[in-house]
Amino acid sequence: MKVQIKKKRKQEVNDFQINPIYQIDDTLNLDRHGALQNASTFPDFQNQLEKFKIELLNNIEKAKSVSYYKFGDGDYYFLKGKPVGSAKPGNRALSRQLTKSELNLYRKGACENDKYLCEIYPENRKKFKKVLRNTRIDYPSEFIYGLIASRWVTSLPYKIGLIGSANKLAIIKKLTDSAEYKNYIGREEFQSYISIPQRFACDNLDLRLKEIAEQITIGNSDLYLVGIGHLKSGVLHELKKMQNAVFLDIGSGIDALAGVVDSERPYFGNWKNFRLQDEKFYDDLDLLNFNGQNIIQLD
Repeated sequence: MKVQIKKKRKQEVNDFQINPIYQIDDTLNLDRHGALQNASTFPDFQNQLEKFKIELLNNIEKAKSVSYYKFGDGDYYFLKGKPVGSAKPGNRALSRQLTKSELNLYRKGACENDKYLCEIYPENRKKFKKVLRNTRIDYPSEFIYGLIASRWVTSLPYKIGLIGSANKLAIIKKLTDSAEYKNYIGREEFQSYISIPQRFACDNLDLRLKEIAEQITIGNSDLYLVGIGHLKSGVLHELKKMQNAVFLDIGSGIDALAGVVDSERPYFGNWKNFRLQDEKFYDDLDLLNFNGQNIIQLD
């Protein structure tokens, strides 16, 4: 399938403004969820944001093996075994329905991470508690979106590796040949690229763990940015056993780094989607909801 990139979509932002308490520097949030208009939804947002940043830096500095799991409504459907959205067999994560024993491995693994993040949306927090009952939400997922979108994370002076779909990692690796792209994300390179299949990665958990283990010994990073969809529930907690590093689930942040993130994703309203000249990189690429906004075409 050839990707058809549409012209940049005009953004009307004057009709909606998030409450200042939820703003993150150097980002634009076009998310229209009502929870973001009400300061009482999460009044300690800014204090917790600073706490999260300090904690993350300390864990990296001390070379702690820590996994940060970001929960979204898609994870609810996947862990519940409900064929909805990306959890529907044939759509993205799966080509078939998992057996009960296979799904239980994902459910068990999802509960074995160190830190958990979930959007401040009340309905998503309820979903979180339904599938991760004995687990505490440590931080809002909005922190991940905002700190990737602002390039705060990619500008950190540490060795950073990426774990994501092979197709998107190939694009990111090529993008780092561009001085303009490197200046934008605030770093010269990523130290390692650990890939998974773009589609149906959850079909065979044992195989995915073996493939990742073989690759992770090649790289040596202080921080890994992980964007592997629902596979994270079975893999993320295992990664910290493979290497002494911080593993941060950034979800669609991998799409942003590959230049294919939708501008209406939280905090990515002004993100620059850098695009390669060579169209072959975009053949059969899983674009999620990307409609071709904010494209910067590289020469």
